[in-house]
Amino acid sequence: MGCVARVASMLAAPPHATIPIRCRSSRPAPRVCRAERARGGPSSSEEDADGAAPRHWSRKLRGAGSDVTRDDLRYMSAKVAPSGNDAGGLGATLIGVKRDRDNVTLVEDERLVVPFLAEALGVTQPEAEDALAQLCAILPPVRRRGAIRKMGAPTIARLCRDLPGLSRRLLELKRVFPACDVAEMAVVSSHLLTESMEDVIEPSLAALRETFPEAGVDGKPGVDRMVFAVPQLLDADFAKKAVAAVSSSFGVDLEAATRAVHKDPRLALRVESGAVRSRYSASFDQANVVANRVVKERAREDYYRPGRAREP
Repeated sequence: MGCVARVASMLAAPPHATIPIRCRSSRPAPRVCRAERARGGPSSSEEDADGAAPRHWSRKLRGAGSDVTRDDLRYMSAKVAPSGNDAGGLGATLIGVKRDRDNVTLVEDERLVVPFLAEALGVTQPEAEDALAQLCAILPPVRRRGAIRKMGAPTIARLCRDLPGLSRRLLELKRVFPACDVAEMAVVSSHLLTESMEDVIEPSLAALRETFPEAGVDGKPGVDRMVFAVPQLLDADFAKKAVAAVSSSFGVDLEAATRAVHKDPRLALRVESGAVRSRYSASFDQANVVANRVVKERAREDYYRPGRAREP
């Protein structure tokens, strides 16, 4: 009924008559205060006892039960983690977290990878722990934070299957990289453990010596230390193209570009592109080149650390 008709009916009705008028309002229903809602509803334990509905994570959002609103259910007692550490034999510090009735134990990567390593090797977990300990004794950088996670259980299992062969391989790498930490190189660049020494590594180092004739002269770092600083330089073709790219980018001749790359091998990464790319740049993409962050700015070779005084 329109407004005019409604007013007309009110005027025509007798004084004692009651005319129902339906009013629309956008105001929401009155809210019940939080304390009254928490006090009036049954607890989650009572609802679970009824068996009407299974427990759901959204109950804590409603706040209807008193046992889902207390903070002591969200945090584990400080005595739990020390008691677990006092047991001994874990080899890691435990940090206990209790959150919404879920117990989470945070441990280091070494303990997390053991079950997967045992499955890959087909042995028990204690035997997998012993194999991993022997691997870490041969390659100490494996225990470095994040190394186990990056290598993964399949790679670690492959290394653990032939520990004597791994030791012989490290001795071969030490022969061609005499001034480098070959264990660190093997962890950072795992392809060094599988590449052919006679067909790939030694010819590449020989080609790098031709590209950088000043390497290893008068106490300057040799090509082995250059590869240790920037593993992508093991691709000799990439190193040669990078020198040419530095020459054209900075407007200098090839001799000056060669000296510049030898003084700072990371220059080769700054000119890396789709056409000038190392076969060992597994994580390379054009977006990283534009942002100038192909690799982390962390020099593993002492000679190339920032702030070190070098001859021009």
